[in-house]
Amino acid sequence: MALSSVTDSDYLQLLANFEILSEKKWNCEACIRTTDSATRNAVKGCNGGKTFGLATGGRVVFTVTRCIGNYYNSSVFEFYRAFRLYQKGVMPFEGALMDQPAKVLDVFSVLEALDFERQSAAQKNAERKGNHGR
Repeated sequence: MALSSVTDSDYLQLLANFEILSEKKWNCEACIRTTDSATRNAVKGCNGGKTFGLATGGRVVFTVTRCIGNYYNSSVFEFYRAFRLYQKGVMPFEGALMDQPAKVLDVFSVLEALDFERQSAAQKNAERKGNHGR
């Protein structure tokens, strides 16, 4: 029995799009404007040929064989925007918390964990840089 309604495919989409949101290097539009096709294929693997790992919790959970930017999905960005509003107490659907669709709450749970992990890593990095400068 699955405890979450988030499938592996959903999870891959959430991880990839969270990475796209977090790292400018996965922005296809900027890459296309500044890099020629041969370089994009050789360095970024836009059309395959390169392997990228998507990690969470310190371990790679998915390996993809083309640039992560190819996994862009606008609906994930809508979920992320709804998640930010949810953090401020605005529910995505009419009603209280218990009236929200289970899938939406499961997606928010994944996004919350990814957000926390990213913030923790940034804080550790800032502390490391701060200690290094003493």
